[in-house]
Amino acid sequence: MVRRRHAKQRTHRERWIGLCIHFAVFVVVNSGLTTLNLIRRPEQLWFYWPLMGWGAGLALHAFIFYRRNRSKKI
Repeated sequence: MVRRRHAKQRTHRERWIGLCIHFAVFVVVNSGLTTLNLIRRPEQLWFYWPLMGWGAGLALHAFIFYRRNRSKKI
């Protein structure tokens, strides 16, 4: 049985891949939501709400990734 490592034990590469996947899913889903909104109801824009919320989460993910890397170099 393979045991999953704790989040603090993940390698730099695994954390980088996680951030890249998060970014890719963000782009694909929010592009779809923007397209859906602009095609179905262009007079009532709502796509920016999930974009801002998810964008804040992605920014926090990137901040934690880069902060952790900088603290290990010191």
